[in-house]
Amino acid sequence: MILQLLVLTFILLLTLFMATEGPLSAALLLASALFASALAMGLYEPLSQIMLAWKPAYAHGVIFLAIFVVAFAVLRTGFDFLVRGDLDLPLWTGRVAAGALGFFTAMILIGTLLIGAYMLPLPGTILGYNRYPAWNNDTASNGLWLAPDAFTAAIWRWLSGGALGGFSTPLASIHPDLLRELDGYRHGVQYADLRTLPANLLKVLAVYEVPSRQLPALDIPRREVRHGKKAWIIRTAVSQGSRAPDVSGVEDYFRLTPTQVRLVTQRQHQYYPRGLLQDGRRFQPLSLDEPIVDDYRSFGSGQAVIQDWLFVTGAGGQPHFLEIKSTARVNLQRGLAQKQIPTQLALLPRQDYPQLPYNNTVLQLSLRLGASPGTVHLWIIRSAITLGEVRPLLETAFRRLQTIKSALTSPTSAWSQAARHTQGSPNASSAASEFTSANLMSGQPDSSQESWGSLIPLLLAAQVGHSTSGCMSRIREYFNGTLKPKLRSYLIVSRRVEGGAANSTLKWHVAAGHYDLLAWSFSASHVWISVNAVTVKSQGTSAATIGTSGGAADYQLAR
Repeated sequence: MILQLLVLTFILLLTLFMATEGPLSAALLLASALFASALAMGLYEPLSQIMLAWKPAYAHGVIFLAIFVVAFAVLRTGFDFLVRGDLDLPLWTGRVAAGALGFFTAMILIGTLLIGAYMLPLPGTILGYNRYPAWNNDTASNGLWLAPDAFTAAIWRWLSGGALGGFSTPLASIHPDLLRELDGYRHGVQYADLRTLPANLLKVLAVYEVPSRQLPALDIPRREVRHGKKAWIIRTAVSQGSRAPDVSGVEDYFRLTPTQVRLVTQRQHQYYPRGLLQDGRRFQPLSLDEPIVDDYRSFGSGQAVIQDWLFVTGAGGQPHFLEIKSTARVNLQRGLAQKQIPTQLALLPRQDYPQLPYNNTVLQLSLRLGASPGTVHLWIIRSAITLGEVRPLLETAFRRLQTIKSALTSPTSAWSQAARHTQGSPNASSAASEFTSANLMSGQPDSSQESWGSLIPLLLAAQVGHSTSGCMSRIREYFNGTLKPKLRSYLIVSRRVEGGAANSTLKWHVAAGHYDLLAWSFSASHVWISVNAVTVKSQGTSAATIGTSGGAADYQLAR
């Protein structure tokens, strides 16, 4: 809702502003926006190569926005310098004409900026807006008011096929539904995983059109392929890679969602996979909301994940290219024509496919929170972190903890009074006790490792105030504004539990390893944050319990 209101407000304000500028000025601004937007659309993919080896997740978005902003600024400045006057029209005729031109200018400006933002590694929900709140193969779009992003994408398609139709590759042949495509790539498994895939790590091993008589043998229901549609199995191999950023996954797992796998046909339609062949033998349907986590197996001279994707296309759909995670694309049409991609699907040994060990690894979490604390947020995060990654946060915390510790030596200081009157933890006294830990960490090299279980209580303790309400306000603001955005890059899985389930048991499939379990609940009268170390053993169930005692922060105002 926030994004909807912001977009509508900016469009209306810019329209009203341009209504006072004159029709010629508005027309030149529209021409600048249109040309800059089209230029960014046409150049962002080839120019993104300069960033793919450095910041691949940001390459498309940053380059796209940079081209647009620079081109628009140059054109606007040039027109202002060359054209000094305006058309002499009656007052309201000029304002109406300029306002109409300003409206379309605003649509293109806001639409282009939104599409550039969609290309960045943001979550699926942006400022309360989610275009596809529930992904499926026939998802209807939850569009923005006035739809400036869809309007801009439609202009690109028109220019690419019309005024700019001289290009050998029209936009629609690569991006038939750009907005859905970009939303799908943001729909990842977790924040901690890679949002892009190096192109050299993706290979297509076979493209096979499944005849209708073979559907039963693969357990593919005939309802999946009806009304003259075609079933295609595309076998891919994603290599693990050896050194960042030329890697495909973290922690020896390749993670993606089906919305990050896109097949485009020669008829300019894009499709998402209906399922996988489990061990290359049996059809396993997929929901586009369902994450896929596969382990690497020996392949050639290295490690790779081999997957058999099932796509169902229209009757005349011939595969054009396959794309995974936005940056890895294989031209199937060229590979088939040159016979570099086999059209037969040889059965591979079972051991060549992912073994899915996480299916047998379970974390059983018991919540023992007593009286309902409201909504509880649960995150499982990777535990280990190098101090260099949090050095600025640590130095700021160290200075504040040192100030508190020194002030406590005077019984009349404000901090001494705060230590006696603050209800909950941490208070000034417990913050001072964290100074020793902060001092030790500050003297260690950036390569030293610590756990979030040690760092979070220290960082929160440095945020205490002079009263219970002051502590609540400062710690809530610091956690939401500073600490939580930092922790997102370590997030493995998350869940939200409503108050009625505050005393229950949850189960997660999580790969074996060491993690920290972060839990928090905020309300007007209660602030509670807890962090606990969790070890998940392989091939079995590991148990953990979260209670209200021993939290990293716990305050409750008297009712």
